Amino acid sequence: MKARAVIFFILLFALCSFAQTAFSGLQITVQDTEGAVIPGAKITVVHAERRFKQACQTNLAGECRLPNLPPGSYKITVKKRGFHVVTVPASIPSLDAGLVSIDIKLLTSR
Repeated sequence: MKARAVIFFILLFALCSFAQTAFSGLQITVQDTEGAVIPGAKITVVHAERRFKQACQTNLAGECRLPNLPPGSYKITVKKRGFHVVTVPASIPSLDAGLVSIDIKLLTSR
């Protein structure tokens, strides 16, 4: 009985450790064509196969992080007043890919 409890806790610890280290997601940076960051851009990320959406807004550094996304193909749409709307593809190759960096450039609308 004692041995079963020890084995159970070892397996539980191993599963918890794996869950904490294996993750994937997107780190998106939005800039204009001159390279200046764009804070406040609205980003929508749609998983191509599962059709679920997540949204975020860029911070003062022009960045947005979406952790804990499943692997697969995504469509990223970026909107900001004064700029053209941009949609780009992205891919997360595996569950343990970490944060996949995506840099997006926006063109000003005139």
